[in-house]
Amino acid sequence: MGTTSWRGQIDRALRAIDHIGESKYAAKQAQDWQPGEAIAGLFSHRYRNTVFDRAITFTNWLREQYPAVRLFREVDHEMTAEFLGAKAEICTPDTVRTLLATLKKLQEGLYALNWIREDIVPAEWQVSGRNPPRGPYAIDEAKALQQWVETRDTLYGQALRFILSSGARIDETLHLRADKVLVDTKCVELQGKGGRARRIQVLHADVLGQVDLSRRFVYLDGTKGLQWKDGLERIVRQGVML
Repeated sequence: MGTTSWRGQIDRALRAIDHIGESKYAAKQAQDWQPGEAIAGLFSHRYRNTVFDRAITFTNWLREQYPAVRLFREVDHEMTAEFLGAKAEICTPDTVRTLLATLKKLQEGLYALNWIREDIVPAEWQVSGRNPPRGPYAIDEAKALQQWVETRDTLYGQALRFILSSGARIDETLHLRADKVLVDTKCVELQGKGGRARRIQVLHADVLGQVDLSRRFVYLDGTKGLQWKDGLERIVRQGVML
């Protein structure tokens, strides 16, 4: 494996179990699959991307906490348990379940390449609890949360002001293009699910005056986009739990 980057290791591990384009049903039959069991392999681009993104989140954490560790064969289940425990403190149970499932899928690819000899994901790790029901914040609660975030990160605070004023979803905010911010008419054009565009009026025009229009995308910055989104969600959860 030499000095292969974390990203390169992840990509090779997922390619080792890539069955995209093949029949998942046929694979279930061949594997004697039973309800509740995970099926070996990756059968969709969407899930592969999810596994890749969650694995990158894990390796970013490894880089911060264990900078001397460079290869997956140096990772043990105690490190992974520490990572999951840290995420469980700030993420919803469903998010942690997704992390756990995708790390097990990464582990499957690492085994396929003979890069590891024992599990890096603790088999006994369980996710307890259920997600709280979703509901809107009262306006004073939302404003207080936005102000708390802004004292800790100016850009995240500004993004929340835009979200509060426009009603934009976080993905729509992340992909907001500078040429779709119409300051004169106090409107923005957002790219929603399925590529559908919607033009909406912004409640507070001064919010648009704070937006940086010097680059093509206001918030999306190359490969750091997903990190930005994760960071915004994380700081909001921290504020909610105070």
